[in-house]
Amino acid sequence: MKKKKSRFMKAVSVFMVVCFVLFFVAFIPANRFHVVKFVAEKGYARAQYTLGQMYEKGQGVDKDLQEAKKWYQQAAAKGHAEAKTALEAMKK
Repeated sequence: MKKKKSRFMKAVSVFMVVCFVLFFVAFIPANRFHVVKFVAEKGYARAQYTLGQMYEKGQGVDKDLQEAKKWYQQAAAKGHAEAKTALEAMKK
C-alpha cells in the first residue's frame, strides 16, 4: 500500500524543482527553454506562462503562436493574471 506524501515532502519536492530550475536558468541560459518546458509540463502556472512567452516571441524556440496560446490557456486556467492578459492581447 502506498503512503500519501506528507505536506512537508510535497513542499520539499517543490523546493527541489524550483532550485533545479533556478540553477539551470541562471547558469546555463542555453537550456532555459528545456527547463521551463519541463516545469510547465509539471503544471506550474508561472512556467506555463513563461513558456507561452517563449513560443510567442521565439525565444530559444521557433516562434509558434498556436503553441503560445496553448500554454497561456493552461496558465490562465490556474488563475495566472498575466496569462489571461496575454490571451486577450492575442485575440486582437
